Amino acid sequence: MRATDGKPAMQTQLESAESAELVASEAFSVARFADYVPERNPFTVYLDRLGRSSRPTMAEALERIARIASGGTLEAAAFPWQLLRYQHVTAVRTALMESISERTGKPLGPATVNKALSALRGVLREAWRLGLMSAEDLARATDFAPVRGSTVLRRQA
Repeated sequence: MRATDGKPAMQTQLESAESAELVASEAFSVARFADYVPERNPFTVYLDRLGRSSRPTMAEALERIARIASGGTLEAAAFPWQLLRYQHVTAVRTALMESISERTGKPLGPATVNKALSALRGVLREAWRLGLMSAEDLARATDFAPVRGSTVLRRQA
């Protein structure tokens, strides 16, 4: 694993995950306004921009991300998306790659993880459009590679 600032990569990722939880908990009271002003909530604005059939899938992906980033304490509608930075997004990406599907009990496939990351990019872009985060913070937070890999297809009978 690659080291950052002399620390092992896993330690850096764990610190990033802890940092994401800390950001979410500290910002909870400040960002709570987003629950009451839907037109200023990046989550709501992002979902409203999608087609009706895409909304449930992307909402589910964002709920999963909000649970990961907040340590299970916040729903997507209450999560302060605008406070996520590169280190938080990287920790979320890692956690998604290690997540187990509640439905199948198997690890999430690369396509599922990439769909969730796409939704995250969309919400962060809406946070920028709403003036809740700077262009530089947006660029840094969304500067991550897609998950590579393949999913083994089930045999057809």
